[in-house]
Amino acid sequence: MTLKLKNLKKYRFYLVLTLLPFTPATASYGSDQIGIIGDDLTTGAAAWSTAAYDADALLAIFTGKEKMQPTDEQKSLINELGFARASDLAPPVRLSASPREFVGGGDWILKTLMHGVQHRFLDYETFSWSYLLSRQMGYQGSQILIAAQDGARSNSAIVQLDRILQRTDGALPNDIIVQFTSGDVCGRFSHLVTTEEDYADNIRRFLRYAEKNGAPGSSGTNVWLFDPVGMMQIAINKDILSKQVKAHGNTLSCQELHQYNKQT
Repeated sequence: MTLKLKNLKKYRFYLVLTLLPFTPATASYGSDQIGIIGDDLTTGAAAWSTAAYDADALLAIFTGKEKMQPTDEQKSLINELGFARASDLAPPVRLSASPREFVGGGDWILKTLMHGVQHRFLDYETFSWSYLLSRQMGYQGSQILIAAQDGARSNSAIVQLDRILQRTDGALPNDIIVQFTSGDVCGRFSHLVTTEEDYADNIRRFLRYAEKNGAPGSSGTNVWLFDPVGMMQIAINKDILSKQVKAHGNTLSCQELHQYNKQT
């Protein structure tokens, strides 16, 4: 098992962590699959054109007036960006909470309800970067297991891995993509922001858990760990700050929306 997280801050794109076979057991169930672990960026949260930071827009989605269906222009854009293999938009497998996550009847109802709402009304998985990347890697929609969850942080990586292992009867997929970004680097107060040390510890615990509890195939399992989006990119990138979005009944730039939220 190759693991180098001491200088995690230096990485700008990704690490490739290869889990070589560490037990004589092999598992074919997950060998032709890819697992997705992460947050909003990997679920496709609000990734369709009708989504907006606006009560009326959300109400239209929840009532069915606005359909979560790709336009011809969006389909063409997928091809233009080089993701031709994903142009059929074959749906991936979205994994719900595993039995180990529930602590009682009320908790089961709440988590099941939240998952249903996110999957049905908020997330558009086939437009997520993780789906597009998985298709370019050669996986079909039915081979993509999305265990990610909106608003998740890196400390939930083990919980999400449990969802995959529940689905595959304990087998690790050929590939696992891991990216946590907004939940860890954004917080209303500084104590809510994950520190570099805590982030690295969370990833180490996740990898140790995978090594101990998952059965890799004969060729091992590749874990692709993507670096979080940098805070400076969010705070000063001109393209992000100038992006126009619908919010509070108006069309605002992301910078204006940020200032509006600070004032309120």
